[in-house]
Amino acid sequence: MEKTKRDRGSRKLCQGGLIARKVEEPIGGRLNIRYGPENGQIVSENPPRFTWLPVLDSNARYVMRISDARDLGGANTFDYSSLHWNFLTPDRKFDSGTWYWAYAEWDEDAAKRVSDWSTVREFQITDGLPDTQDFGLILKKSQRFAVQ
Repeated sequence: MEKTKRDRGSRKLCQGGLIARKVEEPIGGRLNIRYGPENGQIVSENPPRFTWLPVLDSNARYVMRISDARDLGGANTFDYSSLHWNFLTPDRKFDSGTWYWAYAEWDEDAAKRVSDWSTVREFQITDGLPDTQDFGLILKKSQRFAVQ
């Protein structure tokens, strides 16, 4: 069995050549994301796409609340619960104006919110935005024909 020597950089020397340490390759994914819409953002589509940083539990579920009131309790308040992922494109368009959103952790078995609401973020909807809702309806229709 051939012995190896180590140089100062803790790389192995083998048969006169350097063998570099194994490169660290973090798996891309969950933390490469920003909160969106960002606070104060004027969005470019209606409904907007929402994203947030996930909790560390890979089995986590979320609830999201979108409202026309800063306290998330206005007449136009919409909840989306039991979300499996840390993103959502709602299934409805929003009226022009200022809107607010927040998310929390959701217990699917108890069917209730189990954490405080996140920071409430504000976004703006203007008239004449592209309608991403139509794309969602196309996807729903195409799923009926998917092979199971």
